[in-house]
Amino acid sequence: QKIGCIPIAALATHRYLEVSQFVQLSGATPCVVPEKAGDFDRARRCYEIAWKKAVEVAPEGDLATDLLLLRADLALAVGRVKEAQSLAGRSLDLARKSGDTFTAAEVHRVLGNAARVLGEPEKADVHFMDGMITDFLNTFFHNFTTMFGVNQTRR
Repeated sequence: QKIGCIPIAALATHRYLEVSQFVQLSGATPCVVPEKAGDFDRARRCYEIAWKKAVEVAPEGDLATDLLLLRADLALAVGRVKEAQSLAGRSLDLARKSGDTFTAAEVHRVLGNAARVLGEPEKADVHFMDGMITDFLNTFFHNFTTMFGVNQTRR
């Protein structure tokens, strides 16, 4: 900050849409990015090893759901958009089946970004809206149950 820069943390999986929103909200004029973001091949190999173990233990468990989401995010980051859509779709199916609305909201973000990259803005908007609604409902119900003590045992 000594040179007047305001750092904005962005993940490697953030695409143009998210980064442009960061730039717009911060009022930034230049945008500086590192030349290399990370070792995506190593991350992919690690996720695949973890995926094989996860499905051995619980093929439809939350770990499998989360790893599918991580793999989809990574595929999108390296430009494998169709692979990202496929992995995210599988993660969304498992998340819905198990009632994991938090992961479902995140999956919609990945699917929205993939659709945006493929030039399908209407489809992207649907996914972003589904993700925002799901996230809003998660937050609302969490706050409601916390505030009013719902689901707590009374003595």
